[in-house]
Amino acid sequence: MIDDLLHVANEIFVGADTPVSLACFLQAKYGEWDQLARKAIDPRDYASPDSYKVDAQVVGLLHKCADLPISIDREKVALDNFLESEKQCCQTNAFFSRILNNGPFDGPADAHLMPFVQRVREEVDFLLGSPPARLDFRLGKGSTLSDRGTWCTVPHKFCSEPTITPSAFHVIPEWAQTAWARNLCCEGDVEIRICDYDRWSSVPKDALKDRGISTQPSINIAAQLAVGRFMRRQLMRRGVNLDVLQHKHRLIACAASKSGAAATIDLSNASDTVAKGVVRTLLTRGWFELLNSLRVPITILPDGKRLYLEKFSGMGNGFTFELETIIFLAICRSICGRFSENVSVYGDDIIVPTEKVEEVILALRWFGFSPNPRKTFLSGPFRESCGGDYFLGFAVRPHFQDRSPASPQDWISFANGLRRVWCEDTSFDPRFLKAWHACLERIPADIRACRGPAHLGDIVVHDTIERWRIHRKDSIRYIRAWIPFTFGVFEWSRFPAGAVHASALYGISNEKFGIAVGYDQRGNLVRVGGVIPRDGVTGYHRDWVPAS
Repeated sequence: MIDDLLHVANEIFVGADTPVSLACFLQAKYGEWDQLARKAIDPRDYASPDSYKVDAQVVGLLHKCADLPISIDREKVALDNFLESEKQCCQTNAFFSRILNNGPFDGPADAHLMPFVQRVREEVDFLLGSPPARLDFRLGKGSTLSDRGTWCTVPHKFCSEPTITPSAFHVIPEWAQTAWARNLCCEGDVEIRICDYDRWSSVPKDALKDRGISTQPSINIAAQLAVGRFMRRQLMRRGVNLDVLQHKHRLIACAASKSGAAATIDLSNASDTVAKGVVRTLLTRGWFELLNSLRVPITILPDGKRLYLEKFSGMGNGFTFELETIIFLAICRSICGRFSENVSVYGDDIIVPTEKVEEVILALRWFGFSPNPRKTFLSGPFRESCGGDYFLGFAVRPHFQDRSPASPQDWISFANGLRRVWCEDTSFDPRFLKAWHACLERIPADIRACRGPAHLGDIVVHDTIERWRIHRKDSIRYIRAWIPFTFGVFEWSRFPAGAVHASALYGISNEKFGIAVGYDQRGNLVRVGGVIPRDGVTGYHRDWVPAS
């Protein structure tokens, strides 16, 4: 399928007709995949939104394509970055051990940090408040040490062997009162496997590298997620709503690209560089002891070696995102003021007033973090935050193709991605119209005819209303669409009654996970209640869906 992808890519390179697109065309033509994947541009080199947006699309199209045939070992790159971050955390821990012990300091500048560290600590305390009195255990959709792959649904986790680290034993009495534990008791004696480690692995990030992630023990992750949700509620009480903050960040970044009033900061390997010493220094004793008891101190590397972690927590831990948000927000507020305009943090996406940005960057470096100069914008007409790229107020984020299309559904998604970026109202940019048509040509005609509005997502090809197939019934307008179904559903009858009951109490339902669609022995379409695993969709069919 890479040949079909490259055919569309070449239509984009030719249609763009810029020096950058010519270089990409030649690299693709001669199979210079490593150079093509590394190709990058800097918005600071451009004078207009359109010229930047075109070249951003050219270099960005295949940048995240994980199956591009490059020679780079993406997992090794991710592992090397992880180990380098551990070295960085080790240095940070050594520095903050001196802060905790009030010296000895390397010089007067370090000693002068103490009042600032105290201000950050007070801001963290303000944001967090008191630790939770109880934990509301809940499992997510991710893997645990006991649950991987297809067997990773919530009801499967309710039936598998629970795992926990020794430091988290204090949560077992609370966990024993959950429907999860009661289900296991109904099945027989509960055996909890004790392990003091998580497992490091990687998942695709882009064409050049993977993203490192740690698979946690199941009881630990359930408790971590509970703490993370509590942190979110505490932030909400302080006026920081993480559920809507991504949208707010995009609005601020858009306005700042015109006014220059705010700067956007991105950190390299942010979660992997939150060192233990930083968390110990900034959190109250009660909070630190709780989080430290739930974190996993050792990771198992792909070669089987055990590594004692210098970082506090990373990707895979259930409270990492909330914790890093609080730490970065506290640092920014300690410099800019608690109620300063244009101060906002969402994970490692940081926005601060332009006049304070140099101080904020210096403070972040003191705490062991590394601002990414390629994605940090202090001046000029460009700002980037939370998936929004803006140049003088214009949205200029390109469409990224994360894999080679292998099915009609993939081609629909590709075509819709191009249309979202390059079609305004009904006017498609002529430079990329051929690429859009090239995507549609690879979709069978009967499926290609499933066209409809953008709000239906990728179950239809987004197009103008005169090309929709519309059917009206009972004053409702229905659109012909390409609907997913699955044979991989796990019906509720396959699980013990206790697991089904526990799933219901935790809010797992057909409505949340979808109604599994399949065929009976006579070939009739049927709907089956159950839970659908990740990547559980095995096919599609044409059907009518309500559109109004």
